[in-house]
Amino acid sequence: MGIAFLALLAVVPVTAAISSDGADAAGAAPGDGTTSATAGASCWGIKQQHPASASGTYWLLTKSMDRPAQFACDMASAGGGWVLVARGRNGWNFNPNGQGSPATVAATIDGPAAFAPAALSTETIDDLIDHGDLAALPDGIRLARATNTAGTARQDYRLFTTGRKWTWNLAAGQLLNRVVIDGATFNGSNTRDTSTAQQGQVANQLAGVNDLRRLYTAPQATKGNVQGFGMGGGGGSTAAGSYTWAAGGEGAPLGFTQVWLRPRIANDAAGFTPIPAGGFAAEAKPNALKNRSELAPWGVVGIDHTNEAVVSPWKNNVSILKVYGDRVYVGGRFTGVQQGPGATPIAQRSLAVFDLDGNWIPSFRPTFAGRVWDMTLTDDGKLVVAGDFTSVNGLPNTSGLVALDPTSGAVITSWKGSVSRSSGSMVVRAVDSRGPWIYAAGRFNSVTGGTATNVAVPNSVNLSTATGQPGSWRPVIHASAARLRVSASGDRVYLGGWFNSVNADPNHGFHAIVNPTTGAPIAGMGPYQPAEGSRVGNWYQQAVAETGDKVLVGGAEHTLQMYDRNRTTLLNSHITRAGGDFQAIEVIDGYVYASCHCMNWTYSGTNSWTNPRGYRAVDPIRMVGRWDATNLDYDTTWFPNGTKGATDEGVWGIAQDKNKCLWVGGDLIRGAYSGNAATDWLGGFARFCGSDVTPPTAPTALRATVTGESVALSWGRATDASGTVAYDVYRNDRVIATVYGTTFTDTPAGGAAGSLRYTVRAADARGNRSASPAPVAVNGPAPQLDTPVAFGSVWQYRADGADLGTAWRTPAAGDGPWQSGPGILGWGDAGQA
Repeated sequence: MGIAFLALLAVVPVTAAISSDGADAAGAAPGDGTTSATAGASCWGIKQQHPASASGTYWLLTKSMDRPAQFACDMASAGGGWVLVARGRNGWNFNPNGQGSPATVAATIDGPAAFAPAALSTETIDDLIDHGDLAALPDGIRLARATNTAGTARQDYRLFTTGRKWTWNLAAGQLLNRVVIDGATFNGSNTRDTSTAQQGQVANQLAGVNDLRRLYTAPQATKGNVQGFGMGGGGGSTAAGSYTWAAGGEGAPLGFTQVWLRPRIANDAAGFTPIPAGGFAAEAKPNALKNRSELAPWGVVGIDHTNEAVVSPWKNNVSILKVYGDRVYVGGRFTGVQQGPGATPIAQRSLAVFDLDGNWIPSFRPTFAGRVWDMTLTDDGKLVVAGDFTSVNGLPNTSGLVALDPTSGAVITSWKGSVSRSSGSMVVRAVDSRGPWIYAAGRFNSVTGGTATNVAVPNSVNLSTATGQPGSWRPVIHASAARLRVSASGDRVYLGGWFNSVNADPNHGFHAIVNPTTGAPIAGMGPYQPAEGSRVGNWYQQAVAETGDKVLVGGAEHTLQMYDRNRTTLLNSHITRAGGDFQAIEVIDGYVYASCHCMNWTYSGTNSWTNPRGYRAVDPIRMVGRWDATNLDYDTTWFPNGTKGATDEGVWGIAQDKNKCLWVGGDLIRGAYSGNAATDWLGGFARFCGSDVTPPTAPTALRATVTGESVALSWGRATDASGTVAYDVYRNDRVIATVYGTTFTDTPAGGAAGSLRYTVRAADARGNRSASPAPVAVNGPAPQLDTPVAFGSVWQYRADGADLGTAWRTPAAGDGPWQSGPGILGWGDAGQA
C-alpha cells in the first residue's frame, strides 16, 4: 500500500529588535526587570511581583514609553520600589531636557562620582509615571539629601506638589500641598524657598525656618548663582569629597541630593497595544520645534510713526505675519528690508514678502502711505491688507483697506473697500475672510465699497470679496477691536478689543461672539471673565481663536483663557508675570501658539493677575509659547529663550508654512546667544523649524525559525535619511528588545505557552517609527514537533509511485488532485478505519 509521508512543520515569519541584553538571560522571570524582554512596569511593580529584588539597575517599560530602558531602583528604602530621576550636589541647571545622560543617572547614583548633577528629562519622567497626575502620586517626590560633609546623615524630604505634571522649573516656586521631613508634616510651602512666601501661596508652615528643614533651589549671589538643593544652617565647603557644598564656607550649603519617585504601576497594568493583524502603521513623532530660530538672511528694519496716533503697540516694527503658499507676508510700521545685520537697508515700507527660506522677494513692491496692521487671503485669491494707510501706490479708494495681487503686489482696482473716520485717526486693526465675505473692524465710521459711497458703519463692516460692496454685518462697537476671527464653520465671528459692549450688550464687552450675517451678539453666551485683580480699564483683549468646540481669548491683564463653546465655563487659564499681555493666538497641528510681551513666567491654571493663586505650575516663557489644543495645558518642551527685542514689545503675528516651520513677527532683533551677529540677528521676524518627522522605511522579509526553546528572527534592512536606524522587536503587545542588526533570538522566560506573535519596526534617532510587517505567530517556547492527530482523521495522499521531488513539501504546494481518506499510519495491520 502506498504510504503518505507527513511533515508537521512550525515555520513562521517573525521580526525582532535586538537589545543590549540579547535574549532573555537564564533565570529571568516575567516582570523581574532583569532583561529588556522581562521589563517591569515600575520599580514598585517589580518589587510587588518579585519581593526579593535588591536595589540596582532594572529594565522598565510603561505604555507611554517607546521601548524598555534601564533605571536605578531603590528596593530597600521606605518600602522600596523607587526610581531615581536625578542626583547631584552643586551645578544643577534644572533644564526640562535633563542634565548629563540617562545612563549616568542609572549607573552612578551616590558618592563623589555622582556630585556632578545628572537628571532625566521631563519627557522621560512623564513616561515613567505613564503621564499620570503627579499630584496624585501617594508617595510624593522623595529627596534623599545629605546634611553633613561626610554624607553620613541623610534626610527623607518629601514634596507633595499641587501640579499635575512634572517640571524641573523648581526655582520658579512650584506650590506644594505639604512637605514631609523625616516623617514630620508641614502644610503648604513652595519649591523656590520653603522659608519665604511665593505668589499664590496660602499656607507655609516652614515660613522663616532656616535650619536643616529649609529647602531652596533658587540661585544665590553668595554662591555665584550656582544652583542645587540648598538647606539652612549646616556647614559646607568646596572640597571634592564634601557632600555639602558652599562657595566660601558660608552656611546654607547645597547638599548632595537624590530625587526619587514611586509610581505605583503594576506589572500587569493594561494599556499596551497588541500587534495589529496587518502590522503597525508608520508613526512620526509630533513636530518638535527647535528652541533656536533658523538663520535669518533678511529682515525688516526701522519704525515709521509719521502721522500715526499713539496706539498700543508702539515700539514694534512688525504687527502681522501671514504665510500663504510659498510666501511669507510681513506687515507693520517698518521702513525697509535688510540683508543681515551689517547691510544697508533698502527702502520698502509697511509690507514686504519673503520666500520660505527667509529671502526677500524684491518684485513685490507696493507703496503704502501708512502702516499695515492685518491681512487675509480671500477664497478667490485676493490679498486684502488692512491698516491706517491713506493710500497704496498713490491710488484713490485705497484708504485703510486694499486688495493686492498676492504675486505681483499690484493693486486690484476692481475691488474697492476704502474706509475713513470723520474725526480723529482711522485704522482697520483686524480683518478676516470666509467664503464671499471679508470682515473688518477697527476705528472708522464710513466705508466706500463696490458701488456704495460713504456708507455709515460702527467701526465694523463686512465687504464682498468680489467687489467690496458692504454687507449687513455691522456690530455696534464704541471702541476699536484689536483682533477678529471667523469661526471654522462660518457660523460666528469672534472679536477682541477695547470695547465694553456690542450693540449695547455688556455681556459681549472686550470679547464678543456675534452673528456672521448681522453682527448681533449671539444669545446664550456667558460673560467674559476678566483676570481677577484687574481693573475695568484693563480688560481689553487682543487675540481670539477657537479650537474644536472651545473658545480661546487672550489679552490684559496677562491672561490666556479657554472656554466651552458657549463661554459658560472657563476650562483653563494662564497668567504671565512680569509683563505679558497676550497679543496673538493661532491653532496649528494640535497646538495653541500664543504670544505676548512676556519675558518671565507663566502660571498655569489660574485667572488671578495681581497675585496668581491656585496655579498648577509655573514655567518660563519668552515672547511666545505653545499649549495643548485640547485642554490648554502648557507645553514646556518648546522654549525659544534666545529671542530678544529692541524694547521687548513681544510677538504680534504667528503662522506656519507648508514645511511645518513656525514664523513669528514682532519686536525681534535676536534669536540666539551664540555671539556671532550673523547667526543671532533677527530683523523683526523669526522662523522656528522642526526636527525630522519622516519615519524610516519598513523592514522587509520578516522570518522566524524555531529551535528548541528559542525563536530566531531575521528581516531585511530599513532605510532612513539620517543613515542609521535601530530596530524595535515586538512580542505580543510590547517591545522586548532594540537592536541595530537585522537578527534577534528570543528565548521567552518562564516557559511561556501558547502562540507568540512577533514583528519589528525601524526607528530613527528622533524616534520616528516605521510601519512593520504583519506579525508572525509561533508556538513557543517549545514548538510541538509531534502533534497528536485525532483517530480516523481524513488525510490527503498520493500513492501512484511518481517521484514528486521536493516541491510538494513547500507550504504553497497544492494537494487538490490528491486522493483522500482515513489514514493508515504504519503497516502490517489491515484493520484500521
